[in-house]
Amino acid sequence: MSKPVLFLLIVLSGSVCAEVTENFRVAYYPVYVHSGATLFSQFNAASTIRENGEVFHGYTHWDIHWSYRWNTDTSGR
Repeated sequence: MSKPVLFLLIVLSGSVCAEVTENFRVAYYPVYVHSGATLFSQFNAASTIRENGEVFHGYTHWDIHWSYRWNTDTSGR
């Protein structure tokens, strides 16, 4: 890495900040296996997670939002 780029990274690193917000939630649902039934079919029957006619045994949702704020001084820097 060249010295000017390294210098620029060091100078800018003091004025850069990031904030991370995380939400975590777990919701359990009971699954009872009846004699003669497969575990897979009982998971399908018990699952509360359904979308567009499909059944899911688990669900993960993530979303990233980027936000930039540019500050300039009177000289335009």
